[in-house]
Amino acid sequence: QLPDPPPEIRGQSMSVDYVSPLARAQMAGEAQSVTRLYETLEAITRFDPAAATLINHAEALTVIAQGWAVPSRILRGR
Repeated sequence: QLPDPPPEIRGQSMSVDYVSPLARAQMAGEAQSVTRLYETLEAITRFDPAAATLINHAEALTVIAQGWAVPSRILRGR
């Protein structure tokens, strides 16, 4: 059981996300996969620049940021 919240935040809606060590490891693996994809894409786009349009870059960067535990406060909302 949690203690009562301080008066400054009483009555406000809050969301707490617990991320287990296993989930963090999985997210780090996803970030590494996306990073490898971009390394491959760099070589491919030399021959076919249109290949870059197959990737949702904003989503890819979100996956990398989550996997690398980048503070969410520096990211813009989707």
